Amino acid sequence: MKPFEYDPLANESVDIRLITLRPGNFEDHLKIRIFHIPLRRSVYNESPYPRMPLQQLRGMLAAGWRVEETLEDRYIFINNERRTFWKHPDPHVNQEAYELSAEVSSFRAGTQFEALSYTWGADGEREIVQVEPGNNHQTLSTVEVKQDLASALRHLRLPHETRTLWVDAICINQDDRFERQTQVKRMADIYKLAYRVVVWLGPCSWNSKLAFSTLDHFAEQVDFCHSFTRVSRPEAIHAEWSLSADKLPYDNRTWQSILDLINRSWFDRLWIIQEIQLGSCKSIFQCGLDSIEWPRFRRAGLVLRFLPQLPSTKLLSRLVMVGRLVKNVRRTDFLGRLVKGHQRLCSDPRDKIYGHLGLASPKLLNDIKVEYSLPVVSVYRDLFIVLGKQSKRLEALKCCIKTDVGQSGLQSWVPDWTKFPRSPMGHQICYSMVTVTAGYSQAHASFLSKDILQVSGIEFATVHDTKGPAPMNNQECLEAVLDWAPSTTVYPTGEAVDDAYALTLVRNRTAERFHYLMYLQTLPDLKDSIRTYIEEKVAYRLNEVIDAISQRVFINTTDGSFGLGPDGTEPGMTERTSSKI
Repeated sequence: MKPFEYDPLANESVDIRLITLRPGNFEDHLKIRIFHIPLRRSVYNESPYPRMPLQQLRGMLAAGWRVEETLEDRYIFINNERRTFWKHPDPHVNQEAYELSAEVSSFRAGTQFEALSYTWGADGEREIVQVEPGNNHQTLSTVEVKQDLASALRHLRLPHETRTLWVDAICINQDDRFERQTQVKRMADIYKLAYRVVVWLGPCSWNSKLAFSTLDHFAEQVDFCHSFTRVSRPEAIHAEWSLSADKLPYDNRTWQSILDLINRSWFDRLWIIQEIQLGSCKSIFQCGLDSIEWPRFRRAGLVLRFLPQLPSTKLLSRLVMVGRLVKNVRRTDFLGRLVKGHQRLCSDPRDKIYGHLGLASPKLLNDIKVEYSLPVVSVYRDLFIVLGKQSKRLEALKCCIKTDVGQSGLQSWVPDWTKFPRSPMGHQICYSMVTVTAGYSQAHASFLSKDILQVSGIEFATVHDTKGPAPMNNQECLEAVLDWAPSTTVYPTGEAVDDAYALTLVRNRTAERFHYLMYLQTLPDLKDSIRTYIEEKVAYRLNEVIDAISQRVFINTTDGSFGLGPDGTEPGMTERTSSKI
């Protein structure tokens, strides 16, 4: 049989290819049919009864009650005893006013299909897949696939029914660079309009079934809110499981099964972020023939990520990676996604940018050209220019950390997304912990050419001494809050010292300034949380503090001001701002 010859897509901006996976037993030859469809959205039926906004619902609660929004966008009511309920404590409040309506359906394609998310794997022996005649092909032909994909297809194949899939290695003509570039911009629609995304983690192992069953049961007990609050679910049998890892009845074998599962190579890939984030709530993770629903995996992963007293730093490190994957990154701007995904793996360095475009805004997509023939340095530089012109800020400068490793030829002001920078102290630097002194002010800068960036700024402070850095471990990180607590009673700006200290610990990110970020606390609530920890060693709603200070040092300037800086900041260094004045 001759190799399959791809027919061009009739309309590259509309059409895609799908495969029909023919039924069979596990050891049978793989057989598929390849066909084209126009990828269009089906009819969207929006509920005529939009639910009550969260802020309005909060205003209707009696003292001692609060309400949060879970990852699945359900409202959950919490009383002073941390008991949770799906129903409003006032039975007179109409339940339909605040519950998600079952009538709300999301966009899906007219032709139902599943989109596969998997690891391509290393080059090696390939397996032949038979392609049935169809379209302009009158005879059997073949395509070659890597062993990882062949294994996935065998496990996904049904014994008596066909299965319709979108698989990038087959459905995109990998030898046609123009088609690849066009399809990259279509990734968002493909994964968003699929009936569900199937995440293939690989064949089962001796403990993968244990990991799945443990996470599935844990997800029945706990929930995670957009406010970064861990809670027990109203129907939970073990309400205490949301408090601390030492409350969990897991032995070393169980913890190891979870670590082994999230150590699989799929979790290190870059493209998976948009693939799973765009998928429907019906999406699944599959290992061998075992599976877990995406909402349950996400819920369990995030609660575990923020549980104190985890048994090992290795597990915490992997859960941090999982947490960045499963959090709703669509609430993060494009630079934030690059920051959180810069350590993830991809075969082409251009994909450090292109691999996030499925979650980009239409405005950004219009200004970024997907072109694999462009030099990497041009792709990185052009993105910086686009981000700078659209935001009127230079936040991307925080990612320009000097190193001997990376792309040569980059301008000094262009981040190199291929490198893994380390501080002078030898610790790996996390871009998300780097902030700019000017905050969110408009920058006074201009691009004199594609190679020259001109910036004006002022010098305003000198480092007197530093403390830290704060460790990555949650509990040890919070100990820094105690160690760094200022002893002075006067602050240079005239504001209260505890106000300045609290704002420093969260990089000025409070609900007063970022009212649209529902998970942030107000300054008074934040100060209460910090005071409670300092006085009683009880950590409550301090995840934003942990994220802000981890791997950072606390700075005292010569004029008595506070600040956070990267590991390696030394006395005598100056702080500068490029904000427009």
